[in-house]
Order: sequence, then C-alpha cells, then structure tokens
Amino acid sequence: MSKAFRKEGAKWLISFQSSSSKHITVFSTEAKMKNLILVALILQLVITNIESNGDGPKPRFGQIFAFPRLCTGDQATYNHVGVYVGKGEGWKDVGQGDNDLFHFTKPGIGQACTYKFDTIKKVEGKNKAVPDTSYDGREGFTVDYDAIAKRIKECNGKTLTYGPIKQNCEVGATYVAYGKGVSEQKGTVVEPLFDKSPVDEEADVHCYLGRFCHFSNP
Repeated sequence: MSKAFRKEGAKWLISFQSSSSKHITVFSTEAKMKNLILVALILQLVITNIESNGDGPKPRFGQIFAFPRLCTGDQATYNHVGVYVGKGEGWKDVGQGDNDLFHFTKPGIGQACTYKFDTIKKVEGKNKAVPDTSYDGREGFTVDYDAIAKRIKECNGKTLTYGPIKQNCEVGATYVAYGKGVSEQKGTVVEPLFDKSPVDEEADVHCYLGRFCHFSNP
C-alpha cells in the first residue's frame, strides 16, 4: 500500500494505491489533516521513547555484570566483572556522576589495579555485558543497598595488586555487591580453575581491605 498527499485549496487529497486496487482518493479538510499529522508525531515520539528505554526493567543498584572476553563461539575464555551503579531500584548517590559501572580494573597480572567508576558501554567492547544474578538468594549473600553504597565509598580509588584467582575483578565486584569476595567465572573456559570459596568470611570492611591489599589471603 502506498499513499500520497496533495493540497488543493483548503483541502488535501490523500491518494492510496495497492497492488490489487486502483487509486482511492479521500478528501480531508486542512484541520483534519493537521490532526492526523499531530497524531503521527505523537506516535513517533512514543515509539522512540520505548526504543530508547528498552523493553525491560533497569538493573538494580549493585547488580553484578559480566563482560565476556576472548569469546570462542558462545563461550567466553573469562569474564571481566563489575557492579551496576546506574539509576534503578535501590539507587544511591555514591559519586558516580553519569557513570553506571563500578569495577576493579585489570590491566594485567602483577600490575597495580584500581577501583573506579566507568560506563558499561565503554567497558563491554565487542561483547555485550550480561547481568549476573547467580549469587542472589544464596546463603550469606544478601542485597543491602546501604551496605553496597558504603563498600563502594570504601573501595573507590584504592589501588591494589591484581591476582588472577584471589584478587581479581570478580572478587572485588562480589565483595562490593554482597560483602563476600568470590570468583567463580561461571560458564567460562577458566571456570574449573576456581574453587568458588569466599576469599573473606568476615563482615568488617577495613579488615577485608587490609587483607586484600597486602596479599595475605589464603
């Protein structure tokens, strides 16, 4: 079906044509035409707004996100992991500004790494970030928005030495999100290398950070 608009005096001619019929011409007053145009513009704005906001709920504050790296087919070799700090359920102002991610950067083994704010779009690279709710509901892994905000403020800007098993980005992210540092690398090639036991069983933030900084974890 195709259509065309043509003005004649104070009226508009609207012509429709389909593959199975001849031209059909409809007369409309200028006022009606303006109303039709207005409705079309409103519909366009609604559609644009839906597309820009997505079709699902936003992640909650403190939600774990995995960033697949070095993917072979559908499986990632490993995941970079961070915590969502954008607008959503439980949102807290922790100094993130326009950023929506808090993570422990990992430039390389043995190098100094830093907790910092960033954006999911910048960090995800070629592979899309994936929300990870696998820790939710486990015994001892509680979601406390005030506690998450406190841990972010405690960790923000701290520079530590990276360790691939006990001091990696996932350990940092799960500590911030739940108060327990764990690395499972679930679904990745390197998953079998991780024992999945919490790095720290204590709730004291300063104790954890002290041990984390000085490589004294077992």
